[in-house]
Amino acid sequence: MKQHEKEIKRLLKKVFPQSRLLSLKEYTEGYNNRSFEARLIHPKKTLVVKILKTKESQKRSLKETSFMNFLILTFPDIPLPKIIQSSKIPKKFKIYKKIHGKTFKEEWDRISNKQDIFQKMGEQRGK
Repeated sequence: MKQHEKEIKRLLKKVFPQSRLLSLKEYTEGYNNRSFEARLIHPKKTLVVKILKTKESQKRSLKETSFMNFLILTFPDIPLPKIIQSSKIPKKFKIYKKIHGKTFKEEWDRISNKQDIFQKMGEQRGK
């Protein structure tokens, strides 16, 4: 087992002490951070664990959380993952509830109001 898999297993055991890890798969998309799909049993749930590798990633992550909350309020029809846990132990990480559907990248060509979204993104990120 690789080191990051051991860390995630320990992390999930701390956050969900009654659960058992069924599977762990690293996502290949992503640029700055490592992300994994973790399937747990007892209770059954599928999560996304994101490990933030740099201080800059950690700063962006704070803005991302704020922006996601903004999106939830502004575009309630867009499904967004719920952040379940965020911490600095053992590393800076976030745990999200996995939602099913296509990624933003996959849906990009179908989005008609890109200008509105970018304007609101800029306004929010400037805060």
